[in-house]
Amino acid sequence: MTASNWIALGALILSAWSLFFSIKALKQSNAARRRSEALQAQEVKVEVLGLISECRSILNRTYTEIGALKADFDHERQAVQVLLEDYTKLFSSYLPATINALQSMEDDWATVHAWTDDISQDDLLRRKAELQDKINDFKFANDVAEKLVLQFREKIDEARSYVDGDTR
Repeated sequence: MTASNWIALGALILSAWSLFFSIKALKQSNAARRRSEALQAQEVKVEVLGLISECRSILNRTYTEIGALKADFDHERQAVQVLLEDYTKLFSSYLPATINALQSMEDDWATVHAWTDDISQDDLLRRKAELQDKINDFKFANDVAEKLVLQFREKIDEARSYVDGDTR
């Protein structure tokens, strides 16, 4: 065997050795990338679940406030109820909408909780944006409902005064 053959054999062995370590490094790099993507997916999942929890809390508060107002209204004298008949859409409209929103948040919670690590980043971010938009709508509706509850309570007080003949 000539020196050039020995050099070629050495280069071949060195190339094979380099190939082996390159493949090993590529596998480690891919595994690290997959772990990083899975961790990012988990972080987004936790963030979205937190948003849903916050929204459920707001909706539960709205549901409780409207429910308490309805209970108070139902115990008012008939004359007060008649005077406030136009305001009862809060019970027939907002209360069922709040219940539907709560159910929607429960469904979203289950959907997000079922997300797996293999969900694509694009799908994950698109779903997060959709949920944030939905949550913002619910927050706005909650703000309106809170104002309506306050206004309704004021109207109950005014109707009571009117029925009692208090003209202050």
